[in-house]
Amino acid sequence: MIKSKQTKIILSLTILILLAFSIIILHFFPGNYTKYQREIKRADKLLENLQLEEAKIHYHNALSYLTDASHPQNQIHRIDSILLSRHMETLFTSELQTADSFFIAGAYEQARIHYTKAGEVAPHHSAPIVKLEEIEAIMNNQDEKQKHLEKPFHIVVGVFENAKNLEQTKKMIIQKGGQPLVIYRKKLNLQAITYNSYSTLQEAYNNLAQIKKLVTPDAWILYHSEKQ
Repeated sequence: MIKSKQTKIILSLTILILLAFSIIILHFFPGNYTKYQREIKRADKLLENLQLEEAKIHYHNALSYLTDASHPQNQIHRIDSILLSRHMETLFTSELQTADSFFIAGAYEQARIHYTKAGEVAPHHSAPIVKLEEIEAIMNNQDEKQKHLEKPFHIVVGVFENAKNLEQTKKMIIQKGGQPLVIYRKKLNLQAITYNSYSTLQEAYNNLAQIKKLVTPDAWILYHSEKQ
């Protein structure tokens, strides 16, 4: 009986001490939840005004009061996603502008490097892909022109008006081991296709008989240079 009374007294004293301690804490220190709400209110307002970095600071402050709160964690993640997107868009624009400058100047190799980087940063943008295809066509054309300059003597194996027939002959030449070029004859509005090209007239004559047997007896030699 005496032990039971002692137990009740101790329990009552414990409750009174805890209550007193809670009152002291609430009296002398503002509640963490109040501070949390204040920081959240500031952060939400800043985010609404797109002041992202400042908002992020206040969301972190809020987490210092309630470490497990989901709202500030979600908002920080959202802000980080927006900031990353902005950074990638800025990087893409910078690479694209640099590439455009090189392209306009005719520096196609440098332009290709920066268009490639722009495409890696933003794969969903079509502009770098279009420009890379354009550069490829330009550089292939330059290679062909250079070949004309270096090897101006060509063995012609066909002249066409119809593009389909020309493509069929081109495939046949490649299968037989030739390196075809298409030469547009502006005055005649025709396209000549060659089996191969040579640096000298003698080289062309040395191969003419073989190509007549291999492709067509109507093969003939044409001198054509881009300088013409």
